[in-house]
Amino acid sequence: MKKFAIAAASLAVQFGKSHAQLPNDSWWINWNDVKCVRHCDGPPPCGGPPTYFWTREFTNKEECCSELYPSSPPPEGSQCAEPNLRESVEMLIEESERELIPKYLRLGFHDCVGGCDGCVDLENADNNGLLEPIEAIASIVDRYKEWYSRADIWAMATLVSADMSLVALGDDGGLIDERPDGIQFAMSYIGRKDCEGADAMGLGGPDIEMPSNDLTTHELLDFFSDKFDFNSEEAVTIMGAHAVAVATRENVGFGNLGKEEGWVFEAEEYVLDNRYYDILLGKGDNIESSGPKWELELVHNNGTIPDRYQWFHEKEGTDERPMQ
Repeated sequence: MKKFAIAAASLAVQFGKSHAQLPNDSWWINWNDVKCVRHCDGPPPCGGPPTYFWTREFTNKEECCSELYPSSPPPEGSQCAEPNLRESVEMLIEESERELIPKYLRLGFHDCVGGCDGCVDLENADNNGLLEPIEAIASIVDRYKEWYSRADIWAMATLVSADMSLVALGDDGGLIDERPDGIQFAMSYIGRKDCEGADAMGLGGPDIEMPSNDLTTHELLDFFSDKFDFNSEEAVTIMGAHAVAVATRENVGFGNLGKEEGWVFEAEEYVLDNRYYDILLGKGDNIESSGPKWELELVHNNGTIPDRYQWFHEKEGTDERPMQ
């Protein structure tokens, strides 16, 4: 059984609110499904007892719906149960056979450097490869535009991808949920503002400078501190999300031409666990003897992507070459 990464704890939205002594028949916003639910047993809108995802108690459905849909009323007769944005995003990712999981994690990061505003400037070479996930979710953005901003929908896609990355494929092809207790990726609020200057899909807007691939350790820590108010532990933790990632040299300048490379072995499983740290340091008490073997290479790129130095992991008997 795989151990799941400390990275999951950094990405998860944790609520400290207790629901222990709550009156029955009250209304709540369930941020996991982005809808209003009633504290009661029975069919929807009853949602049973309050859960980890419930916030903002209301005395009636109308108050809850007004908070959830401040600019446009929900569809008639839906009792705030529709539109169910989260299910739509889950279906989109499932139809891609999970290949969109790392793409939305990357899109969420690139969008939120400088503020989660639902736009990406593709003229910036650091954003190469993001057109695919933006195009894939464009129909969902259009379908739910009366209720959610594009920035909210991209944020939901990132959270759903993080949540789905905690589910692994078993040897029999079935899904195995091995998440640590309490780790969930719920939408905590809506109301993010889309940027100005982008088209309907979110292409354009301000040119945001992304972190350089040549940052030193201290420069990387400073970046996460300045942009996200992360301390050093949180910055190291968020880097563990690379266990889910793959990249192509045509997009980022790392790897081999015409081939997806991961930062860990079997990266195409798209599972968030501890492998990113394991492959950097090795396993066991004696890291010096168990540590991985890395080779430094200079990658010559053409066009807008500069040449890059990269470390390749060598392992006898495999065609995979994880990179750093």
